[in-house]
Amino acid sequence: MIAARTDDRALLTQHTRPLLNNGHLRSGPVLDAYLLMGDHHHDLGHYAVAEGLYAKALAFGAPWVQQYVHYRLAWIAYQRGDLEKARQGLSGLVEGDSAVSTAALERIQKELAWWGAQ
Repeated sequence: MIAARTDDRALLTQHTRPLLNNGHLRSGPVLDAYLLMGDHHHDLGHYAVAEGLYAKALAFGAPWVQQYVHYRLAWIAYQRGDLEKARQGLSGLVEGDSAVSTAALERIQKELAWWGAQ
């Protein structure tokens, strides 16, 4: 199933990137494409590429995107071994935004507790 998901994301990346690079699209689907391509590169361990795509998604200014991207960037920091940066990123989500959903808050708190135990 993971291989199929990766293939789907690779296909999306292949067909969407030319439209994004040429500036033809600037709507909700483009935002979703940046997020999907960022996730795809994150899953492949291409963290610098993922960070660049996430930065483009942040430029849309949607609050839910900011929360999601900051969460993913914290995971990139964790996977690079920068535990303090990861902890700060997740703590900022918990402490700085009352719009974080209860489910997301609970997940983040569990992960913070897990990291604290490491």
